[in-house]
Amino acid sequence: MLRVHQDLPVKVVCCVLASLLCARAASAATIFIDDFNDHNAQDGSPVTWVPGTGTWDASSGDYVATGSIPRVSLVPAFLLGDTSARTQVRVTGNIGASIALRRPTPLVGYAGGIRPDGTLSISRVDGTAAAVILGTSVVPFNPVTQDVLLQFDAIGNKFSLWAWPVGQSMPNQPQIVAFDSTYAQGYAGLTSPGPTASPSDATTFRFIEVASVPEPSTFMLMSLAGCGLLSARRRKRS
Repeated sequence: MLRVHQDLPVKVVCCVLASLLCARAASAATIFIDDFNDHNAQDGSPVTWVPGTGTWDASSGDYVATGSIPRVSLVPAFLLGDTSARTQVRVTGNIGASIALRRPTPLVGYAGGIRPDGTLSISRVDGTAAAVILGTSVVPFNPVTQDVLLQFDAIGNKFSLWAWPVGQSMPNQPQIVAFDSTYAQGYAGLTSPGPTASPSDATTFRFIEVASVPEPSTFMLMSLAGCGLLSARRRKRS
C-alpha cells in the first residue's frame, strides 16, 4: 500500500516556490558585464564601448573619464528598453558619475548618478539643452572619499536609483524614484557629468553590469550571481 507522507504538501509548496523564483530569475537576462580588466574597452571583449564626448581610457584596468564635458561612452550593440545597470565608481575633483540608460544618442536619454557632494539625481537630457532633473536626494557619503555602488533601473516609465558605499548593504528602497515616458529605448553606458571640469577631474568606473529585466526585484535575484565580481573589484579600490 502506498504511504503518503504528511509533509508532502509542504514539499510541494517549497518546490513550487523554488520554481517560481527560478522562473523570475531566468526572466532577468544579463546583457553584459565588463570589468575592464583586459585594459581595452573597444576590442569587443566583452563589448565595444564608443565614446561620444570626453576622453575615455581603460589601460589602467578601470574605465577612466577625463577631458571635455559632458563625458559619455555608450555600448551601441544593444538597443534596450526595460533595463537595470550597476556600477562601482570613484571620482577625483568636481565631477560626477552616472549610469546612462535609454540613450539613442550620447546627449539624449536618461542618467542616474551621484555628485562629489553626495547629491543623487535622475535626469533626462534632450540634446544640447540643460538636463531636466526628474528627482534628487542627498546621501551622507560621496564618491570622492570612498568607492560607491550605483544601481539605476528603467522599467516602463518608472526610474529608480540606489547608491551605497562599497562594503555596505544595498538599501531596501531606492533613494530616488521618478517617472517619465519621453524615451522608451536606447543604449546603456556611462557618463561623467558636471558644470565644469579641470584636466585633473576624473571619474573612475570599476565595472558595469547591465541586464534586461521586467522589474527591479528580479534583477536583485540575478545579482546574487555577481557577488564574486563585486568582491574581486573591491581589491581595486584606491
